Amino acid sequence: MRTLLLNAQDVGAARAEAARVCIASGVTGSRTDSLSVVVSELLGNALLHGVRPIHYDIRADGTDLLVEVDDDSDTPPGRRTQAEQLAESGRGLLLVDKLARRWGILATPTGKRVWARV
Repeated sequence: MRTLLLNAQDVGAARAEAARVCIASGVTGSRTDSLSVVVSELLGNALLHGVRPIHYDIRADGTDLLVEVDDDSDTPPGRRTQAEQLAESGRGLLLVDKLARRWGILATPTGKRVWARV
């Protein structure tokens, strides 16, 4: 796991890392875009709602691209079935649900891990 420092530039750096993982794995096109959005949403949620320190990992895992984000809160993210039409937030996990092949939440000794496979 890599430690995520606590500012917006770090989310951008994580998206750049996701692009490097895609290139190294020979992944192009819509999966690259999907991975970038999933990384942004999971890390953004951790920064807004998680407890620091926040750790993440992005890697190829078989035919999937795997994103894992750990934080020290044991409170799982709220799952919504739809977002309010005029709301400025609340769509992140809906996007993850649409773009990831699978995603979920695991308890860890210090909090939780939110993961997604693209």
